[in-house]
Amino acid sequence: MRLDNLSPDDKPYEVDGLPSLYGRKGVWSTALSMPLTSTLQHSLDALPLRGHGSVEFAEPGEVQVTLSANDRKAEAPSSTLLAAARWLVDNDATVERAIIDTLVSSLPELIEIQDGIYMDEEAGERVNETWDEAQLRPRVRLLTITVPEVA
Repeated sequence: MRLDNLSPDDKPYEVDGLPSLYGRKGVWSTALSMPLTSTLQHSLDALPLRGHGSVEFAEPGEVQVTLSANDRKAEAPSSTLLAAARWLVDNDATVERAIIDTLVSSLPELIEIQDGIYMDEEAGERVNETWDEAQLRPRVRLLTITVPEVA
């Protein structure tokens, strides 16, 4: 995890079995070791979205993960959020496959969304319902995984 991209206001929180978590006011970020899922964040074709996730936060093989508590005054992540973070690490292959399978199966919906948004010709290639995984994968850029607390 690259600490130079953290806000000076982010406070570290240490927990066994996970890298340091950084944050405040009920939201913590970390970079989890997820080598398969991390391959989805390096697309050279996907359009960047400023202020939405930071690939520079994670080292190669890591994915930025944000844990979001229901209580914005929480000083520590709940056991549920920590268990979810551990689950992500332990199920890297499942997470990566779920993302790709969902995108491939959702191509018609993505086209509808795309058609409702003005895109100029320079904005990039339009989604095509005939794309398979090999055509879709280089167009995907995973910015972060956000885990909301479920009560």
